[in-house]
Amino acid sequence: LLEQAETVLEKAGLVYPFVAKPDQGERGLGVCLMKDKNRLRKYLEAYPAGDVILFQELVHYPHEAAILYYRMPDDEVGNIPSMTIKHFPAIRGNGQHTLRELIEADPRARVMRSVYIERHAADAERVLEDGELFDLVFTGNRAQGTIFTDGRNKITPELNTQIHEFVSSIPNFFFGRLDMRFRDMD
Repeated sequence: LLEQAETVLEKAGLVYPFVAKPDQGERGLGVCLMKDKNRLRKYLEAYPAGDVILFQELVHYPHEAAILYYRMPDDEVGNIPSMTIKHFPAIRGNGQHTLRELIEADPRARVMRSVYIERHAADAERVLEDGELFDLVFTGNRAQGTIFTDGRNKITPELNTQIHEFVSSIPNFFFGRLDMRFRDMD
């Protein structure tokens, strides 16, 4: 499987790090950051036989929004009825405490401390620099502690036009949610 996956990656022009995820997922289950060949090998070995895996370029933007889009088949342009802004859990270093200590002290992060500390075991005893931001999750979903806020006030005619232009390149796309990473609200 590894050779097959590497052939697909080469044809697509994808290089490490990249994202691997199930074609049909739920709440971020199975979405993983592939940092190297060893991690990809382990991912492929654990993946259910016969299921489809998607590989995509890693986008390093810090923010994400879930944009719901629909277009009636006879309409020329679609609409965005809702947008949700995702706020990823993160810890800010103070130059004095370890990641473990900072997680334990954070009112929200400590609720999921066992998950976060296990996931970041290699960094758990590292003292974070003053002001250093350490992301606790890779994917934005409630099960991982992400906070969701209503972003409908950010929907503009320009955004609607851009999203419509993007989805118009997908044959027979009439309804769906797009999870999009972005640099800033502008």
